[in-house]
Amino acid sequence: MRIAVIGAGAAATSVLHELHRALRPELPEVHVIDGAPRFGPGGVYREDLTSALVNRQARCMSVSYDDQDDFVTWLRTRGLVSAAVLDGEYYSRALFGGYLAERFEEAARAWAADGAPLRLVRSYVDTVRETPDAVQLHTADNGWESYDHVITCTGHGRQDRAGADRDGIAAPYPLATLVERARGARDIGIVGLGLTAMDTVTALLEAGLDARITLLSRSGFLPDVRADYPVDLPLTTPEVSPAGRLTMAALRAQLFDELRAHGIGHGELRSYLDRLRLGITGFVRYPEIPAEHRAIQNLCISLANRDLPAYWYAFDDGDRKLFHDRYFRHLQAITAPVPHSTARLITDGYRSGRVRIIRGTLGTADSGPVVVGEHGTERFDLLVDATGRATSAGQVEFELGLAATAGAQLDAYGGIRTQRATGRLVSEGGTRSRIYVIGYATRGSLLYSSSLYQATRNAKVVAADLRAETLDPQHPQHPHHPQHPHHIAPRSSLA
Repeated sequence: MRIAVIGAGAAATSVLHELHRALRPELPEVHVIDGAPRFGPGGVYREDLTSALVNRQARCMSVSYDDQDDFVTWLRTRGLVSAAVLDGEYYSRALFGGYLAERFEEAARAWAADGAPLRLVRSYVDTVRETPDAVQLHTADNGWESYDHVITCTGHGRQDRAGADRDGIAAPYPLATLVERARGARDIGIVGLGLTAMDTVTALLEAGLDARITLLSRSGFLPDVRADYPVDLPLTTPEVSPAGRLTMAALRAQLFDELRAHGIGHGELRSYLDRLRLGITGFVRYPEIPAEHRAIQNLCISLANRDLPAYWYAFDDGDRKLFHDRYFRHLQAITAPVPHSTARLITDGYRSGRVRIIRGTLGTADSGPVVVGEHGTERFDLLVDATGRATSAGQVEFELGLAATAGAQLDAYGGIRTQRATGRLVSEGGTRSRIYVIGYATRGSLLYSSSLYQATRNAKVVAADLRAETLDPQHPQHPHHPQHPHHIAPRSSLA
């Protein structure tokens, strides 16, 4: 068997570990293809300013689905862990990238020790073609290669395109490059209010620039502030079954059951959502956030990790539209919160007048891009696009290529249509595809797909499906058999 892994970030690192465990002793030939200068960190965790923090506690960050303490263990061996690490300590993305680079190297050593060294191809895939017998990949440096299976772990796209300006608007990453470019600017606009925007404003504030920073978006929603718990609140409802009736009404009922089990009523939930809708006014209240709000966030993140992809995958068109239109912005704010240190810095900037937040959209004028906001048209010395248009443009281009040449179906809510049970691409002709998809590209099929937890879970699913091709389903070593040591069992602590 010959397998290509496209991408060399966190998801790819997890895939290599899972494939090694699932396919031994008959290891296939594996090529890892990525044009990045360093394998392991990917684009999200590459070297950059230390102001960019992972937005989850160290105890929740691991490249191994079955060992959620792996990053904490890595920190301890280097004397980097403190007594507070299990109660809300956050580390830089660059440091986590160092952990990923070492875990990637460990995977490479493990494959080599078992007689199947990985072939590392430092190039970018520009074309993918699938035939009934193989998947063909083309790179500028190596031409065409043929594989039995391809696993795409492309994250948000090619790193060599992430820092390019688009229509006169600067890209946010690398942050170090952006900060140098911003020196001398007196008025800086940042489009977006998600985690990328939080990274951007944090980097500019920590650089001490003498500039006013304006954050703008259409919704006004900011990420919530992370509620730290030494141990996540337990979910009391059982994990949902894909065979069950998974509707929007069932999801609401399950959420209310979880809240009631923890003594939280509808009034507390309404109060929490009202605070999120206040935008910056609610954001700056973070030191006084009620305990009930902290508990709601923690439970929602755990429920989203464990059950939301199954619900979204099973929803009919009506439920999908209802959820996306009514709840998706709340989901983004709740499940992608910022660390307290980030919230404190932005709050101080807001109260001092260095940071302001307005509702507005991008527009154009003869002089270039402008912002059409609440008080008319505004121009900035430097305008930064911190939305997905900038950070994921290369990935969207790759997905369009898969649809054009590999029979992939584009999902109405973004990304590539993917089978949740196997991780395989859903092909136009309905045939069993040889292409697997992990990460951001599955956002339309699985909705909550970009978290590290989901990436490692899906890596395990893909490895199990490839293993299933080589064994009888009734064999105890078959990955879908309950007695198999790598059988995917529910986990209770996911936030």
